[in-house]
Amino acid sequence: MSKLPLFISEPYRFRYNIGFIKNLKEPFLNKQSSQRIETYAQNWISGVVDLGYDNLDKIRYSIDCIQWDDLPLTKNNNTFLLYFYGLRGIYLLAHSFRFTKKKEYIECSLKILDSYYKYITSDLQKNRMVNNDHALSERIENIVYLYTCIKHSDYTFAIDEEMFDFLIDDAIHKLLDPKIYQKIIIMALLLTRPFS
Repeated sequence: MSKLPLFISEPYRFRYNIGFIKNLKEPFLNKQSSQRIETYAQNWISGVVDLGYDNLDKIRYSIDCIQWDDLPLTKNNNTFLLYFYGLRGIYLLAHSFRFTKKKEYIECSLKILDSYYKYITSDLQKNRMVNNDHALSERIENIVYLYTCIKHSDYTFAIDEEMFDFLIDDAIHKLLDPKIYQKIIIMALLLTRPFS
């Protein structure tokens, strides 16, 4: 008998509607102006990884062949990798889409997500930060936010529901894995996140 994913419930297998919780993201990001968020999103569209922090590298990438490992980083490597593997880019693109309605932001997000899915399901050796608990939590937030933006938009986007479900389920299972889970850090994150 095959193992069923932990958190399946219909009609949405996960509670994607939590994507619009007011304080889903940290205060730094919540305080960014729509113009600033769109600048980050435009960088992604233009082929520059921009995670929204001035103290992190901005590196070139190709949407058709995203390099998930061996990145040319020069500063704050671990922090960069946490947000990179946490898929912060898809959040910035989706958030910009919410106030601009520019379809290319969702289309770029979906290409990034598809590339990440292919990377995570490949046999390639993964960077140690892929399964860091902070990156996993961030990834769940950002995938949920993207999905919610898509489902609440006036546009119809072709999405792979099973890919979304797999990536959320994979991250949840890894967070629950005692070899990965850093209990104190996650509890601190949960306790300090004001949801209203």
